[in-house]
Amino acid sequence: MSTRTKLLLSALACLLCIGIVLSTSESHQPFALLSPEDLASAELETELGIIVSLSDEAELSQLADILNHLTIVHQEDPEGDVRVRYSISTQDGKTYDFEVYDAHLRIDGISYAADTLALLDFAQTIS
Repeated sequence: MSTRTKLLLSALACLLCIGIVLSTSESHQPFALLSPEDLASAELETELGIIVSLSDEAELSQLADILNHLTIVHQEDPEGDVRVRYSISTQDGKTYDFEVYDAHLRIDGISYAADTLALLDFAQTIS
């Protein structure tokens, strides 16, 4: 193989690596391993000030399923008003505070872009 061919293959390999790095998503599911049994309690507050405590196993199971599928994309400052606030306690003593906006989510003070439709719909059905 000539030096020119080796350089061309090296450049092609570099471009492929750059393409792979740029195409990987920074999204992740922080609650993918959360089971309904992990939830000790949950409370939500709507934008109208209605506060609902969740203790029913079916409701906690539904909330755990929604959180399992919640995918956050990247850090981003939210715009607009808080639509729903969640406070979730797990059996191991951890507490998570959520502020849900139309297309953003703030978890324990850190803001992310996320699809929040399921969390908003759940709050409407509960309250």
